Amino acid sequence: MRYAKIKREPLAVRKSEKSTVFAGTVLEEGSLVIKVREISSNTKISKIIELIDNSENLKAGIQSRAESLADSIVPFSFLAFGLTFAITRNITKAVSVLMVDYSCAIKLSTPIAVISALREASEHNMTVKGGKYLETFADADTIVFDKTGTLTQAEPHLEKVIPFGDYSENEALKIAACLEEHFPHSVARAIVKGAELRGLKHLEEHAEVHYIVAHGIATSLHGERAIIGSKHFVTEDEHVFISPEDEAILEKETGAYSCIYLAIGGKLAGVLCISDPPRPEAKSVIADLKNLGFQNIIMLTGDS
Repeated sequence: MRYAKIKREPLAVRKSEKSTVFAGTVLEEGSLVIKVREISSNTKISKIIELIDNSENLKAGIQSRAESLADSIVPFSFLAFGLTFAITRNITKAVSVLMVDYSCAIKLSTPIAVISALREASEHNMTVKGGKYLETFADADTIVFDKTGTLTQAEPHLEKVIPFGDYSENEALKIAACLEEHFPHSVARAIVKGAELRGLKHLEEHAEVHYIVAHGIATSLHGERAIIGSKHFVTEDEHVFISPEDEAILEKETGAYSCIYLAIGGKLAGVLCISDPPRPEAKSVIADLKNLGFQNIIMLTGDS
């Protein structure tokens, strides 16, 4: 079975028997039988909702200090009440001292300010677990980003084709597009679109295409076995040899791209380099964060 993860990785992730899948996982190939391990009230989504509902109970440190301050003022308020009554013998004037007591105002104003801040954060698509986390956020100096769909557009794009053997760039791309057009995966669409942008017309000269789960595609082309997929599939499963010279070329040319390998007749025919372009606003957002004082900007990704 071939999946796109809920994390929105551009490349499919293999899942086998007894693997865990989440709500929102997309099945791209094969069949799927799901065993439900938790009822709705115990799912992660339910726990997140419960956490948000209880977020107001997570008090900020300043709230606790404000409550302690307010409680400490109460005895002085009663003392002022007693002194005023003793001196003036006027109950109205004495009660007025209690009316202007600041302890209640201190207790009420602080949580209202925190709740208002949480509400404003939610309007900017920020989920804050509670007041104490909002307070801690002011001292944050590190921010961690997911890559796919956050800093990038989650739309894989063909960057370059590295041909090998007797094949040219266009020939390798044309064959790859001819094989990949049979499958709806985002990387397959990137290869097909790359061929279209170069004006390459690809006729079906191959035999029936066989999809090998979580590995790649295999078929017969002009009497020779043609395969396309991951390096693991091509080199380890299909035993296609890549010479040290070719490895050096790939190490130099592929960089941080995700690579799709094409082999024909047991020999490497080409490598297609796929990238996930960054969002146009990503650079300015990171620059703004640095200007705001974030010292460490970190990206976590499973891609190259």
